[in-house]
Amino acid sequence: MLRKLQAYFKIVTCRLCDNVAMAIMRSLFKNFTKNIGSKLIAHVESSQSHSFPKDVDGDDDATSRTPMSPDVLLEEDVEIARQRELLKQKQKRLDEARRKLKKFCRPKHRYPASTY
Repeated sequence: MLRKLQAYFKIVTCRLCDNVAMAIMRSLFKNFTKNIGSKLIAHVESSQSHSFPKDVDGDDDATSRTPMSPDVLLEEDVEIARQRELLKQKQKRLDEARRKLKKFCRPKHRYPASTY
């Protein structure tokens, strides 16, 4: 009976420690989520008040786009677009070469898997 009580006491103390830790973590996360949401909104609003400088060619259309506007965030880098096009061309050439090799290496006659 004493062993059962000791085991029960050990389980209860572990569970109590876990519950205290979970309550602390819940409180921290709850406060964190409240604060992070308001700080993110404030950051987005403050960054939208800034604008980009004029384009290199002097156009003023860049000033209407803010750093956080969807148009700016979705723009693709010119170098990345060029690299993607080169890779597409390379893929086409490799696919064509594979097709030709497959046609060239195709056996004329099929032999049974096992003749023994």
